[in-house]
Amino acid sequence: MDVLSMTLLPELLCSACHKCLEPPGLIQMCDCGHSICGTCSSTSSRCRECNCSLFEVVNKPIEHLTRKARYPCQFHTNGCREVFVIDRIRHHEKECLHRPHRCPFAVTKYKCTWRGHLFRIRDHVMRQHTSLNREVTGKFSTSLENFGTETTWYETVTLHKQVFLVCAEVTRDRFHTCVLFVGPQGREVNYRYSIRIDQSDSETGSASGTHGTFNYLTDTHEIFRTGNCFTVDTKYMKKCLNMKSEVQLQFEICRNSDWPRAVTPVAMSS
Repeated sequence: MDVLSMTLLPELLCSACHKCLEPPGLIQMCDCGHSICGTCSSTSSRCRECNCSLFEVVNKPIEHLTRKARYPCQFHTNGCREVFVIDRIRHHEKECLHRPHRCPFAVTKYKCTWRGHLFRIRDHVMRQHTSLNREVTGKFSTSLENFGTETTWYETVTLHKQVFLVCAEVTRDRFHTCVLFVGPQGREVNYRYSIRIDQSDSETGSASGTHGTFNYLTDTHEIFRTGNCFTVDTKYMKKCLNMKSEVQLQFEICRNSDWPRAVTPVAMSS
């Protein structure tokens, strides 16, 4: 960080909450000269530090300085050393590799509360969710057990050191499944998956489709609601049951660069 920013930053903190003053929020000043951020000034008309009244005007000089200063990433205590002007630092923090990430199973019925470094997710999943994770080479099959009594299924697979969450849900009328990329937002666009489901009598037909992956922070219910995933009639899925009341799903996950075919809608043959 440059010397000017190191000198400025202590002066660009809210006197009440001690967080960085950020435009375009309303930055005010009290009679004693303390700067107050928009959040704190909206909850009190007096300075928390000296109890003086706040001026009902914007502190323009401070606002201009906040736009010029270079701020450290809020995850600097986790190891990030990036510094940017305020307009860029928030964008960086959304994709920062040092930001805490939640477990892929946090949004599933398992409700795992673990949070940690992105590079530790793989180790966490392999140690704490052993029965729900496995390493694959690209093509793999998944069994949906107790189809008809269970309504949701989750599994993580590790491919080329990347973790993916496979989600499936069945309702009265529709079956949905999707693959989520576990990592920084924006990188999910680099991957896509294909799926194939054969009826129990393999000669009678199959359903298949190809889709792009979503980030694992995406709400799966919204993905399923919009149908932006593999989806077929539940009646069809029941025709795919084997003797153990299981349905076998055949998946393949690849990078877009390794898979030049365009995304296609679900195709069914019978």
